[in-house]
Order: sequence, then C-alpha cells, then structure tokens
Amino acid sequence: MKFQSHIPKPPLLSRLRLLSVGLFTALTCLLINPITAHADPVDDVVRAVGATYNGTSDNNHGGTSAIPNGVAYTRTGYLCYLLTKDGSPTGDPAYAFYSPGYNGIAGSQWVCTSRRGHTVSGWSGEAFWGVTPWENGGSPSNEVKIRDWFLDASSGVTNAQIFVKRVWGEAAVKNFESDEYILVIETIMNFQYSVKGGSSSSGNDIIDSTLRNAIINSCYLQARLEVNKIPSSTLNGMLSSRGISKEAYIKEVAKEASEILLAQLGGNAGTNRTFTSPPLIGTVPNLITYKKGNTVFDSYTNKVAPHSEKIKVNEAGFTAYTGTGALSDSEVQSYGVAMLIIHCKSDAIHTYWEVSPGNPEPRIPNKTGTCNIVKGYYKENLTTGAKQSLGVYYELDVTSNIIVSGEPTFELVEWRVTTATSTGVNPIAWNPPGTTSQQGKAGATLSLKDPEDCVYVLLF
Repeated sequence: MKFQSHIPKPPLLSRLRLLSVGLFTALTCLLINPITAHADPVDDVVRAVGATYNGTSDNNHGGTSAIPNGVAYTRTGYLCYLLTKDGSPTGDPAYAFYSPGYNGIAGSQWVCTSRRGHTVSGWSGEAFWGVTPWENGGSPSNEVKIRDWFLDASSGVTNAQIFVKRVWGEAAVKNFESDEYILVIETIMNFQYSVKGGSSSSGNDIIDSTLRNAIINSCYLQARLEVNKIPSSTLNGMLSSRGISKEAYIKEVAKEASEILLAQLGGNAGTNRTFTSPPLIGTVPNLITYKKGNTVFDSYTNKVAPHSEKIKVNEAGFTAYTGTGALSDSEVQSYGVAMLIIHCKSDAIHTYWEVSPGNPEPRIPNKTGTCNIVKGYYKENLTTGAKQSLGVYYELDVTSNIIVSGEPTFELVEWRVTTATSTGVNPIAWNPPGTTSQQGKAGATLSLKDPEDCVYVLLF
C-alpha cells in the first residue's frame, strides 16, 4: 500500500518558482564563494620539461609530443660566416652559436658544413640575439626579431657591426661596413633520426645516465617553480592535511613527473623507437643527408626550418624560394632557405628620396625584394578646391621594410598597404586596388608580410 503525503502539493507554477529560487540561491553561493581549481603541478612539470627534451609527435612527421631525441625548438642554433657580396668565401672561419635554453643530446656527432664549405665542430657560445629560430610547436618564426637585433643601432653602430668585429676582427668589420662582405646565418638543429617500433621492452635503455640525470634535475627545478605558483592558503592547507613539508612535496611532485617523462621519452607510453642515425648537429641541408630514405621529422626539416628564415631575393649566389608549402629534400639543399643574409646597412627603403615629386629611394642590391611602392601627388586650388594631378611615381621589387614619410614640400595625406600593385592609380580619384590590410595618415615604419604586396602613398 502506498501512503499519500498529507501535505498537499503546490500548483505547478508555484513549484517552478520555488525551483528557480533554489537555483538562484545556489548560483549566488557559487559566485560569492567560487570554487578555485588548481592545475596539477605534476602535469605542469611534465609539460614544461618535456617541451625542452622533445619536440616531435609520435608519428614520423613532427609535432609537439614526445619522441626520444626528436626535434626541439630549443635544441637549435646558428652557423655564422662571412662571404663577399658576390658570394665567395672570404677566408675567415665560420662559428656556431646555440639557442637560448639549449639542451644538447649527449654523444651528438657534428656534421655541420655551410653552403659554401665552412666546417665547424663545436659551439662558440650562446647566440647574442637571444631567440630560437622558431617558437614551440613550429611557429611563429623569429626571423624579424633576429634581423631587427642585428640592425639595431641604438648604441651608435649596428649590432651587426659589433658582432662581426667581436667574432672576426677589425679588418673584417671594415669590409662589412663597406658592403664588400655580407653576414650569412644558417639554422642548426640537433636531433637523432628514428622510426616507430623497436625491440626495447622497458624503453629506458635509449636514455643514457647523463640525459636521465638532467631530466630528473630539470623536473625538480620546475617542480619548485610550479609549487610556488599555488596560493599560500591552498598550499598550506594541503601540506597541513598531509603532514608533510613544502620541500617534501616538491620532491614528491618532481619524482612523479620525472617517472612519467622518462617513461614517455623511453617508449613506455607506446612510442618505442628504432634509431636510424647517431645524434646529429648540423644545418638543415646537412641533416637531410642522413634521412636514409625514411620520411622522418620532415615537417621540421622540410617546412618549419626552411620557412622560419629564408632569403627574399636572389643574392650572393643563393636562390630565393617563393613558395609556401613543404619543400622536397633537393629543394631544401638548393634554395636559400633555413638561412638569413645580413647587410651592415639597414635594408629599409624610404618612400621619399631627394626630390618631390619623385620616385622612392632606389632599390640598391640590399634593398631589393618582392614588394612595391607607388606614390601619387596632387595640388589643390585653395580658392576653388580644384585638384590637379602631379603624377605617379614608383619603385618596384623593393624590400618589405619600408619607411613612409611626408616630404619637405608635400604633406602626407595617407598611406595604405594592399594585396595588389598598379602604377596607374589616379591621385585625384584615389582608390588603390586590392584588399587593404593596414593604413594610416602619419609616417610609419612598415614590415610587409605575405600577401601584402604594395604600399600606396598619397601626397599634396
């Protein structure tokens, strides 16, 4: 027998109102006393330390998960050497500089030879410009930061001049300052080729004791940083409830994180590898030689590194690559990719040059490129308001670094950057073609990027 409640049920509308009041009260309590969630410090340690000791996925094409001795953006560097402006060796040696945060693979073999035959077999120190060629995950490229550092003249001379003098001496820098010499920088990578699969049961035999100790120490240092991020009230409450000290907790986090990371790197997470080369240090063209027919790490050797730094115009015997996708092995070895050329003098070009109306600054060899400048001039009758065109002037195939300004006898009306070039624009009915990506009415220093094509400047 079912017993009926002697309390009558309220009407449906009243029950809904009671329910809404209850929900409102509960939400109010949550807003007033929010539940604070804290990330597991073990996960944070594994993620941070793992990013240093690996950098490719568990397939053969690269990525961001763990492959033992795979590609890491911090495990990179730069091969630096001088050439004459026509691309001939100067007789000066080349030097290699490692990226900040560099963690080399123990027992690595140097196979580092420049595109002009310079050979190096060791590091000369950390790169003074303080950045890796690209960021974690393969992007973004740091080419602009590197170039800007070399051309920075805040000390009175460019960092490029200081660098060349410090590394190669007084005679070299004089030739560099006269534009007889150019500075060439090629990207260096340190990794070990491997393919999926292998007979290792524990996987840990591919991690030597030096690397193991380095990982354990890194986990401890990172654990201290992560634990210190936990709010004091939360941390103290947790330590009190468990009856342990802060230092004991840090060691506990570090131990758990290092065990997870060593298992990942060693293959216990299902990523056993068979190495197909020794650990290598070399330029991208050098490393491709050691692929031995395997399609391994090619998203880095054939796409990320080549596009992170590359020349923009044919110069000094190097050929510019204008494509955007992955390059074949032979293309990487043939084109001026995974490299930079630095001139002593800034490669920025000015929209104003000597006369008005007149063409922009001429594109001398180190100011050539794939961008364009088109200027339109007009004058206006202040009484009638009638406008008269004074012509269109331009300079094509210039560097992407462009300084826009007014001119001594003409005022800057506006500038705009678009995706199309036309030298037939009308200064009166001003309407440059293409999609506008940026514009302004004051002078500016621009650094154009694909697909930006042309800077239009209107003056009167």
